Amino acid sequence: MKLKKIRLDLARDKEFPQGSRLHGYEIIAPLDEEGHFDLERWRKLRDKCRIHRFWKGEEDEYGHLVRTRGGAWA
Repeated sequence: MKLKKIRLDLARDKEFPQGSRLHGYEIIAPLDEEGHFDLERWRKLRDKCRIHRFWKGEEDEYGHLVRTRGGAWA
């Protein structure tokens, strides 16, 4: 089963009017054909589904992609 790397760079905001490629998240997750997280494949691969937070001036943080009781991804 193939996992995808999704990179989310910081969008424009008051502090970063042009956005920032130095601030954001990288997510490793299975996606379905429509580009949404694939719940069934995630259940089989959850130990490999990771999140990496990178933020200039701070240490990188790493964690696992989880599904909340309400059905949201975190």
